[in-house]
Amino acid sequence: MMGGHGGGGLLSLVDRKNCFTRIEPVLSKHADHVADVIIRALSDIKGQVHTLTMDNGNEFAQHARVAKALQAKVYRYFSCYYLYKILYASIHRIFLNRHLLQKSLAKAFI
Repeated sequence: MMGGHGGGGLLSLVDRKNCFTRIEPVLSKHADHVADVIIRALSDIKGQVHTLTMDNGNEFAQHARVAKALQAKVYRYFSCYYLYKILYASIHRIFLNRHLLQKSLAKAFI
């Protein structure tokens, strides 16, 4: 997700199976910068990263560098619908869990 007029944005990294989500700030859509952000965000768990699926945007043009740095296979996905569906479900789960946690904590202290 990018801000208006070439401003910064957010890079969302979502695990399809367990919906583990990392949301990282990006300053631009330049491929080198986006690759650096992906590598930095996943380098601490790179042993657990086996595959990455990216859409076909130019910001992911450095996919080969990401694959080499993380020692993972990278696939290019041409339709964003499925990725957005996963992202939406993951973010919804995060906010729902947060709401349920706040609700249960409120009950515990009443």
